[in-house]
Amino acid sequence: MKKLRVVLLFELESNPPKDQQYDELFKKEDVYFKTEVEITAALKTLGHEVIPFGIYNDIEELVQFIKLQKPDIVFNLTEHFNKIHSYDRNIAGLLELLGVSYTGCGPVSLANCRNKAIVKKLLSFHRIKNPAFATYPRGERVSFKKDLRFPVIIKPLTLDSSYGISKASLVANEKEFVERIAFIHEHFEQDALAENFVDGRELFVSLLGEKKLKIFPIRETIYPSNGDDPHAFLTFRAKWDEAYQSKKGIEFVFAKNLDPKTAARIQDTCKRIFRLLQLRGYARIDLRLTPENEIFIIEVNPNPALGKEDEFAQSLMKGGLSYEELIQKILNLGLQELRG
Repeated sequence: MKKLRVVLLFELESNPPKDQQYDELFKKEDVYFKTEVEITAALKTLGHEVIPFGIYNDIEELVQFIKLQKPDIVFNLTEHFNKIHSYDRNIAGLLELLGVSYTGCGPVSLANCRNKAIVKKLLSFHRIKNPAFATYPRGERVSFKKDLRFPVIIKPLTLDSSYGISKASLVANEKEFVERIAFIHEHFEQDALAENFVDGRELFVSLLGEKKLKIFPIRETIYPSNGDDPHAFLTFRAKWDEAYQSKKGIEFVFAKNLDPKTAARIQDTCKRIFRLLQLRGYARIDLRLTPENEIFIIEVNPNPALGKEDEFAQSLMKGGLSYEELIQKILNLGLQELRG
C-alpha cells in the first residue's frame, strides 16, 4: 500500500493556531476533536503521513497551505466555513479548483442535500416516499398547508446533526405550529421546514462506494416502550447527550427482525437515492419504516460523522471492516478521480 501525504481538513469555531500545530490540543479529552483524533490515529496506523489543518474564516490560508504541502489527498471533514453550514459545498468546490483529490461528496450533492426541501422534491419526482412537507421562508406569512396533518415536525431548512430539533419541534395544533416556525426563524435565522410526522421504526442505512455500491448492517434507534411519548423521534439532545440517552432509555442498536423482502426494498431504495443525488464516497440515509412496512425517507446525509462510535462506523465495523480499513476505503474512493 502506497504511503500517502494526507491533509486532514476540519473546521474550527475560532481562529486556528498560527503554526497549525494540534498535538497538544488533540491530546486533551475534548469531544469536539474526538473524530479528528481517531482518524489521525487510523491514518498513522495505515502508514500515511498526516498533516492537520484547521479552518475558520480565512480561505486564502487554506489555498496557500495546499499549494505548499502538495498533498496526495485531502481528508475533508469540514461541515461549515465561518460558521455558515451551507458553505461546506464551497470547500469541496475549492479543492476541485485546486486540482487536489479529496474524500467524500462533491459540491453538487452537498448543495442539494443541504436544503431538505430540494431533496424532498427530487425524491418525490422519482416516486420515492417521504413525508408531505411545506417550507416557510423568513418574512413570509405562515399558513397551514393542505398537505400537512398533525402532528407535524418543524426543522431548520438547511441545518444537519439534529440542530434545532427538540421535543417542542413536534406540534399538535396551529398555535404551536406558528410559534415553532417563528422560533426557527428568530433563533436559528433559518427558513423552516414542516413535515408530517411518520410513526414507525427509525432506521439508519450506511452506504460506501462509487460505481460499485455497498450497504452495511442497518442501525436503529430504540425508544423505551413504556415511555410517555407516543411519537418518539431523535432530538438534538437525544442524539448527542449520553447522560440524557441513559436517563430516557434511548439505545442505538443494529436492527433486528426486519422482513427480508422489506430489508431488500430498503437497500434498493437507498442505492437509488445515492445515485440520484450524485452522492460519492460515503453517506447515511435516515428513514422511517411504518407498521405496514412502508418506507419514508427522512434525511439524506452526505459525509456523515466518522467517529468510531457514530452510526456509520458502527455499521461498517459490524459489516466486517476494521476502523482502519474503513478509513483506507474512503481514501481510495477519494483518489479515484477529481470530483465533478
